[in-house]
Amino acid sequence: MYRCIDVKRHLGEIKKKMKISIGINKGINKNKLFLVLIIFFTIIINLSVVHSAPTDTTDTTNTTNVTDTTDGKNQDRAKVMTNILEIYKKGNYATAVKELDDILGNDQSKAQKTHSDKQEKEFFATAFYLRGLCYSKSQDFDKAIVDFKSALKLGNIAKDIHYELGQAYYAAQEMEKARNQFKYSAKANYMMTSSLYYLGYISQTLEQYSLALKYYQRINENSEKDIYQAANFQIAEIMLLQAETATDPVESVKEDIIPQFEMAKKIDSKSVLAIEINRRINEIKDKYDLHENKMVNGRTLSPKGYTVSLKESTMYDSNVISEAEQTTQKASFKDTFYLKSDFTAKKRFIFAKRYVTSPTLRLTNNYNATHRGSGDIKKNDAYTINPFIDWQTEHKFGKKMATLTFDFDYNYTAKDVNKESILRFYSRTYSYGVAEKIAFFDIGDTTLKLKRKDYIANTYDTKSNTTSVSLTQNFAFQNKSLLLFLSNADFTTTPRNIDNSQNVYNLRGDYIIPDFYTNYQLSFGLSFTLTDTMKQREARGYEQTINPSTSIARTFAKFFEITFKYDYTKNISKSKVAYQYNKHVVGFDFSINL
Repeated sequence: MYRCIDVKRHLGEIKKKMKISIGINKGINKNKLFLVLIIFFTIIINLSVVHSAPTDTTDTTNTTNVTDTTDGKNQDRAKVMTNILEIYKKGNYATAVKELDDILGNDQSKAQKTHSDKQEKEFFATAFYLRGLCYSKSQDFDKAIVDFKSALKLGNIAKDIHYELGQAYYAAQEMEKARNQFKYSAKANYMMTSSLYYLGYISQTLEQYSLALKYYQRINENSEKDIYQAANFQIAEIMLLQAETATDPVESVKEDIIPQFEMAKKIDSKSVLAIEINRRINEIKDKYDLHENKMVNGRTLSPKGYTVSLKESTMYDSNVISEAEQTTQKASFKDTFYLKSDFTAKKRFIFAKRYVTSPTLRLTNNYNATHRGSGDIKKNDAYTINPFIDWQTEHKFGKKMATLTFDFDYNYTAKDVNKESILRFYSRTYSYGVAEKIAFFDIGDTTLKLKRKDYIANTYDTKSNTTSVSLTQNFAFQNKSLLLFLSNADFTTTPRNIDNSQNVYNLRGDYIIPDFYTNYQLSFGLSFTLTDTMKQREARGYEQTINPSTSIARTFAKFFEITFKYDYTKNISKSKVAYQYNKHVVGFDFSINL
C-alpha cells in the first residue's frame, strides 16, 4: 500500500530517495473537531426546538432503523457520535471504525439513499467522513476514498474533505484525481501551501513541468519554511531536467541551476532537506566538473577561502621558561599569570585547479600580569610579527593524490630585553621549507617535510641555524575523530658559541574528537623529546622532556569558541639545578573565527 505521509515526514525521508513523494496527513485537527462538533450541536439544538414545539401524536416509523427520525433516536445518534469522536481523538481508529460500521454497515446504500430529514443527512454525511478519516489514518486508502465520496454525495460541508480525499487518491497513486481534489482545497484556501505543493509535485510526476513550476512558484517566502524550501528545491530539479535537454548545459547549470539549489539551501541551512540539497549540488558539480575547490588530482579543498581569527588567552604558568627562543633552556622557578592576544588572517588563491597559495599574517602580544618585579618574568613580555606564505602544487604520485609545498616564514620578536618596560628588538628568524604530502592510505595523509631556520638574536653568540626533518601521519576515522602522529628531528648549530649546539628528537601523538558532544571538541596530546646537548653532554647529559596535554573547546553562535586547556611539562636533566624542572600551564581561550 502506498503510504500517505505529511510534508514534515517527507523532508526527513528525502535522504532515502531523490524524488519526493509527499502526502500530508495531519489527522483530525482542532478545525475538524470544531466543525464536527458544530454539526452535532446543530442536531441537538434542532432536537430541542422540535421537543418544545407542538408535535403530531401520530406514530411515524421508518423501516430502516438508521433513518428513524424520532427525538429519542436523534438524541441517541448524537450521543453515539460524540463517543466515537472521543475514540478517534485517542487514536483508536479500529475501534472507531467498528462503531461506525454498526451505524453505516459495510455497503454504501445509505449514501445512495435520499434522506428527507436534514439532520439525518448531516448525521450520515459526518459518519462517512469520520470513517474515511479512520481508514486514511490506518493506511486503508481505497476504503477511505469510498467513504469520502459518500460523504460528499450527502453534502458534507467539512472544509478539509477535498484535501483528505486528495491525499487518499495520492496515496493510491491516482494522480489526476488527487490533483483535482487539491485544486478544490486550494480554492477553498484550506492548507493552501501544502495543497499548492501537492499540485506542483503531482504535475512534476506527470512530467507537466511548466504547470508544476506555476504551482511551486505560488508558494512564497511567507509560507511554511520547510515547504517553501522543498518547493524551491523542486524548482531547481525541474530547471536541471530542462537544461539537460540542451546540447551544452554546462553554462546554464553553472549560472542558473546551482544558484537555485544554493538559494533553496539557504532558506533553512540546518534542515534535513538542506543536507540533501548540498549532496545534490555536489553530485551536479561532479557530473559537470564545476567544483571550484576540486583540484586536478581529485583533492577537494575547503570551500572557505579565507580565515580571520582573534584569540584572547588567560594563562597560568607555574614555572616560566626564560630565553625560550635560544638553544638553551632555563627555568625561572617562578609562576605567573599572563595574557596573550593572537590575531591571524589568511587568504587562499587557486590557479588552474592545480596551484594554491595562501599568504598569512599572524600578530601576537604577550603580557605577564603578575610578579612584575622579577626580571626573569618581565623580560618575557613580547610581541611578534609573523608573515607567512606557502605555494602548493597539486599532482599525482603514482595513482595517489599528492601535494608539493614550498613555504617561507618570517618572525620578528620584540621583548623587554633590559627589564625596563620597553619592548625592543630581540630576535628574527627566517624559515624555508619544502614538503610532500601523499595520500598513501585512504584513511589519512602522509607528509614528509624538510626545513631550514636561521635565527638572529640581539646578542652576538646566540645566532643559530637549524635543519629539521619531520614525518607526519594523519588517521581520519568514520566517527570524524582524528589521530595525528609526528616525528621530528632538529639539528641546531650555533657557530659563534659551539657549546650551545644541540640535536633535538621529538615524537608526538594527538587524538581529536570534534563531535565529543554537541558543539564540543575534546583533544588529548602526548609528546616525548630527547635532547642531545652535545658539547654540554657531560654536564647536562641527554635531556628528556615529557609533555602530556588536553583541551576541551565549545563553539557557539557559529563564530565563537571557548577553550579550556591544560599542559604539563617535565624536563629531566643531569644538571638538576639549572635545567631540570616541572611546570603546569592552565589556560582559558576565547576566540572569534570568521
